[in-house]
Amino acid sequence: MVEYGTEFSAVTFSIALILASSLSLVEVGRQLHGRVLKFGLNSDGFIRSSLVEMYGKCGRMDKASTILKDVPLNFLRKGNFGVTCKEPKAGMVSWSSMVSGYVWNGKYEDGMKIFRSMVRELVVVDIRTVVTIISACANAGILEFGKQIHAYIQKIGLRIDAYVGSSLIDMYSKSGSLDDAWMTFSRINEPNVVLWTSMISGCALHGQGRNAISLFEGMLNQGVIPNEVTFVGVLNACSHVGLIEEGCSYFKMMKDTYHINPEVEHYTSMVNLYGRSGHLIEAKNFIFENGISHLTSVWRSFLSSCRLHKNVEMGKSVSEMLLQSAPSDPDAYILLSNMCSSNHRWDEAAKVRSLMHQRGVKKQPGQSWIQLKDQIHTFIVGDRSHPQDKEIYSYLDSLIGRLKEIGYSLDVKLVMQDVEEEQREVLISHHSEKLALVFGIINNSQRTPIRIMKNLRICTDCHNFIKYASQLLEREIIVRDTHRFHHFKQGSCSCGDYW
Repeated sequence: MVEYGTEFSAVTFSIALILASSLSLVEVGRQLHGRVLKFGLNSDGFIRSSLVEMYGKCGRMDKASTILKDVPLNFLRKGNFGVTCKEPKAGMVSWSSMVSGYVWNGKYEDGMKIFRSMVRELVVVDIRTVVTIISACANAGILEFGKQIHAYIQKIGLRIDAYVGSSLIDMYSKSGSLDDAWMTFSRINEPNVVLWTSMISGCALHGQGRNAISLFEGMLNQGVIPNEVTFVGVLNACSHVGLIEEGCSYFKMMKDTYHINPEVEHYTSMVNLYGRSGHLIEAKNFIFENGISHLTSVWRSFLSSCRLHKNVEMGKSVSEMLLQSAPSDPDAYILLSNMCSSNHRWDEAAKVRSLMHQRGVKKQPGQSWIQLKDQIHTFIVGDRSHPQDKEIYSYLDSLIGRLKEIGYSLDVKLVMQDVEEEQREVLISHHSEKLALVFGIINNSQRTPIRIMKNLRICTDCHNFIKYASQLLEREIIVRDTHRFHHFKQGSCSCGDYW
């Protein structure tokens, strides 16, 4: 069209920008933006909305924010739609696209701020924006704000259908409140496969394998046909609690009864099911028998199981396979280095870390975060940047001393550096989840549960530390890591130390 000199309309530009955003082609989008300015169409509400969405999906929230400044919130209030209804509708979409952009880019707090502004200024909020912000609460594990969104949905009279209901179940499950997920599920008449799947996956996430299986069987009895996502949920549920026989049966059912071809997630769940339960030979055989040795995720899962069961020799051969298929995957280096270090093979661990450095592979830093009122507080290992750092470290040192009196001991074997025993204790004492827990204790004197989110899997020492803390402090502590939820209560964990 450009080549032949065809005249562009506002609709043409809007569609072209949607295509650019779908393909994340920021340079093409930028050129389209230039032509929009050239033809004087930048004041069109729907083009402006498309520009906001394009820049958001391409990760340029600074550009999206600049465009959005031209849409005053007070102009979009309910009952104050100006001269025509067209522009406020487009403006509402622009603000919704801004919320989606922040969530799309993992900037959940910023997305929530925009959403709060929309609600505060009485801007009409559509169902897509509501579901987007629910998903942000789910990903960040922010329960209180998620509850406020649920109340807001009821206040404005939105119907909680399968679309909204499954999002709420997912949010409650990922935020640590499975009871609220169950309540939401129970209030929806004739749930479809999406709702059943959301609840099954929620139970799996919380290590309630038997409940997940019961739900799955109940769904089949109701005549609801499971899909590939449903089987991911039920296989994960089996792997979290070591139900090998049931997991193998459902994997076979998926292929033979429902004719669903296994995807990466199904294979990875099966390898995890075998590996976590100590059946390493079976896990290895499963990989080669199913022709999935090219899949990075299955080797990563297998390597994690080798480390769990301290099989260094098998772990080394698995890591070599993983490094061949994914030389830039940090997990291969980290797991192998940790495995060597835990067996005091310091030279081998040093060689692995050196190779990682040479190839420019960087480890994802461990982070834990906790919500206090409307603010999220994030910690990393040894973090001294928090305004309350002196109080946090003082209380932590005191707490460790009190926990040692009732049987806790620091697992210094987990320190992956060849240093003296005393220094190891310092390093292991200041993990991010311990800092987040102490912050939660200091700032919340009530007996309400403390909820902590973590971007990596919780280590055995922190798991043990929090078990003892829940006993000493007589408080429920809930931790969500990348793998599952851990509910600590009266000195024990819901996972039964199987994770």
